[in-house]
Amino acid sequence: MSENIKNVGPYIGYETLDGSTPSITLTEFKQIVLEAVDEGKYITEKHNAYDMTESLVNQKKFTRKRRSVLSAELSDPEILKQFIVEGNYRVEEYENTNPNHTPYYWVVKPNSGSTYSIPGSGVPPYSDQPDVPNSLMITVSGYNQGVHGFAEDDQELNNKVNDGKLIFKGELRD
Repeated sequence: MSENIKNVGPYIGYETLDGSTPSITLTEFKQIVLEAVDEGKYITEKHNAYDMTESLVNQKKFTRKRRSVLSAELSDPEILKQFIVEGNYRVEEYENTNPNHTPYYWVVKPNSGSTYSIPGSGVPPYSDQPDVPNSLMITVSGYNQGVHGFAEDDQELNNKVNDGKLIFKGELRD
């Protein structure tokens, strides 16, 4: 399914106040993420807590600007799959308006009481150490990398929405 993400049909269900609807259901989202994890594509080197030092040596382009990594727990594919299957989170869909990126931008917001309330961290430029917690797990479908995830904080998400870079489409439901 992740290879055909551009062809996902319209969401059948509720509409948001502006009449827009998410492109997929919550179950479809889970399937897309689980498939990407199984294929070894969801956790990229740039956003993997276990590859931070290796990334600095091999991919210096990752270090010139601020980036994020998934938490050590969620960088483990088996733990990540368990988190996705358990479903102790909400998922919101946004449309990415940047023409250089695919429009799919899903924001995973862990519920209070979730084991993974801090799904990642921010990492300063030229560093191999995270410095701030990120409360959101983002899933995108990149043109080059396909479906993959990273962490982001609420303020960065709000800035992207306020700047018109992301348009809220709705919360995913079944």
